[in-house]
Amino acid sequence: MSQPLITIDAALQALASATTPDELITLANQATALQVYARRAKLGMFAQNRCAEIRLRAERKLGELLTTHRLHGRPKSVPEENTFPSLSRFRCA
Repeated sequence: MSQPLITIDAALQALASATTPDELITLANQATALQVYARRAKLGMFAQNRCAEIRLRAERKLGELLTTHRLHGRPKSVPEENTFPSLSRFRCA
């Protein structure tokens, strides 16, 4: 699926208004695409660094967002008691 290429200013505005993980992942992917475009178009290191900065900010915001949300996955099964055999079970003496 093709995604439209966005500008750096639009990416910064989208980053400020992004509130869901999907939006932030999409924004990070678009920033990576912008960085590749800037490199191929020989726009200079400043443009490439700005794109990398947007990607890093999106990833950081995504990490912060994920730490505040409770995960709804399946709980891990933890045994109630110690399941390792004891020495008394083997009657070593």
